[in-house]
Amino acid sequence: MPNPLFERIVFEGLGDAVKSFNKFGGDIAAVVPKRIQAAVFILQGEIKKQASGGTIGGALTPGRSLSGKGATGKLAQSFTTAFRSSGNDFEGRVGSPLIYARIHEGPDGGGTSTTVKAKKKFLTIPLTGAAARRPAREWGTALQFVQATGKAPVLIEDATGIAQYLLVPSVKIPARRYVTIAMKNAKPRMDKIIVDGIDTAIQKVGD
Repeated sequence: MPNPLFERIVFEGLGDAVKSFNKFGGDIAAVVPKRIQAAVFILQGEIKKQASGGTIGGALTPGRSLSGKGATGKLAQSFTTAFRSSGNDFEGRVGSPLIYARIHEGPDGGGTSTTVKAKKKFLTIPLTGAAARRPAREWGTALQFVQATGKAPVLIEDATGIAQYLLVPSVKIPARRYVTIAMKNAKPRMDKIIVDGIDTAIQKVGD
């Protein structure tokens, strides 16, 4: 089972350098956390953009999160931020607790896809927007199992005759690398906002 997905922005090892600098009126220890927080928000915004469509093309199967048929935007909205400090070390995080956040990003160390297997007999793959918005179990008796000869089984809504879910034993999810793309796009702005903050603090010492 993949772990939740998060990215970190870390500023480590200031130690005695911060203490020495602050003796002369500098305030890096106060500037850096604020700038890392701003950088984290930049990355969060870029990840949400990519998870909502961004530069990623093609339909998504299952269609639950990235752009594509039945997409809900749930993945994009799941990315939140966190911040912590320990002594003179600072860390900002942006991440998602959703397991499929990492699945859609792709396997660590490369690879073009992740295979997800059913815990029981079938995975339920949403075929419509209505299906993407709620799991099959919540439909109760409104869905009926149908399997035509030589075809994969589906769950059809009785009232409309519309196939709401495709049933498969496993599915291969292509690596979208939306977080990797977001990090690449956001990095120049993130670097600038942190470096500019430190430069400003240094310049104030000389004023």
